[in-house]
Formats: sequence, C-alpha cells, structure tokens
Amino acid sequence: MKVLYICTHNRCRSILAEAITRHVGDGVLIARSGGSNPVQAV
Repeated sequence: MKVLYICTHNRCRSILAEAITRHVGDGVLIARSGGSNPVQAV
C-alpha cells in the first residue's frame, strides 16, 4: 500500500508521519511526504 502525506511546508508533520509509517509499516507500507509550498531546507 502506498501512502502520501501532504502539508503546507513539508517541514515537520508530513516528514514525521512518513518516518512513523515506514517504521510501523515494516516494508508493507510505502510512505512519501510532500508540501504544497515546500521550503528549501528542513
């Protein structure tokens, strides 16, 4: 299953959600994150 997390800047929430999903998903879940108005650096 693929999961995409989107937030405004892709600074914290979506990145954290992606990391947790990857950890808990144990290879079954494919997680990515992005922002609608991303910043240049985290």
